[in-house]
Amino acid sequence: MELTQAAASIPDDIATDRGPSTSAEVAKVIGRLKAGKTPGICGIPSELLKAGGDHTVQWLTNVFQTVWESGRMPPD
Repeated sequence: MELTQAAASIPDDIATDRGPSTSAEVAKVIGRLKAGKTPGICGIPSELLKAGGDHTVQWLTNVFQTVWESGRMPPD
């Protein structure tokens, strides 16, 4: 899928022009993940993210906020 097509298909309830993600937003997205799908490039299945609970939500929120503020991906 082309990048412009992907951007056009973003649901209206997802804002893309504001500050870093909050833990509530991260939890909402994790909750929307479908079970049984092939993991993405990270190799983490959605079931594992969901099972991680609040700890996983906080960890991911910290990662996303760090990336947002620094403009760089953290090292593996």
